[in-house]
Amino acid sequence: MSNANNLASQQYWDSAYRLHQFALTSKSDTIRLWIENHFRPVTGKTCFEIGCFPGNYLSVFGELGYELNGIDVTPRVEKDMPEWLSGQHFKVGSISQADIFRFKSADKYDVVCSFGFIEHFKNWKEVIKIQAGLVKKGGYIVIETPNFRGLLQHVLHYLLDHENLKRHYLPSMRPHKWEKILKPLGFEIIYCNYFEGFDYWFDKAPEEEWRKKLWEKLRYREARMRQWKPNNALYSPYCGLIAKLK
Repeated sequence: MSNANNLASQQYWDSAYRLHQFALTSKSDTIRLWIENHFRPVTGKTCFEIGCFPGNYLSVFGELGYELNGIDVTPRVEKDMPEWLSGQHFKVGSISQADIFRFKSADKYDVVCSFGFIEHFKNWKEVIKIQAGLVKKGGYIVIETPNFRGLLQHVLHYLLDHENLKRHYLPSMRPHKWEKILKPLGFEIIYCNYFEGFDYWFDKAPEEEWRKKLWEKLRYREARMRQWKPNNALYSPYCGLIAKLK
């Protein structure tokens, strides 16, 4: 996306997705489980994802019976993604190549979601308001981001995943700030927290020798760290919010 507030260039996304192979998300995926814990199978409902390519979590809503809609700027979104979704026997509505800041729609949706999207923008508050404006009355907004702002997560990404860290705007990773934006817009908060126990991932495996050694030390302790209590701002890997428009 060309917006000056965007910390991740469109060239980065296009390069990352050029050869992407579509696949349904693992049944044990943390974000999938979070979605399935709050949404049940439906008929006649619609879902819209902002930044929808490659459909990792939009497809989860497809499995739940929602008609799938969304936008993304990545070129493959208009042809390749609808073909794949239809091939999974999901009901597909409008999947289009569009910039969220220029996108206009007269339609409202039962679920409007974004996964790993708002944190790439310095004007993330505006992004949330745009997303909220697409929700129909009685519908839901779903927002998820990584938690690179948490102390332990931040240190690890700073040391092991620094280039990727620079593509994320840390002040956006505060779900209770999202809540303060949405409540005055008429939303009832269903879920607002950090979620999962300790986990860690990076965009690209460390190459420098000292980073490799640090990563090996972390992996040695990883099993014990995964036993820590979940939903902690310091080390949980994800931030999430679900709210209903009254």
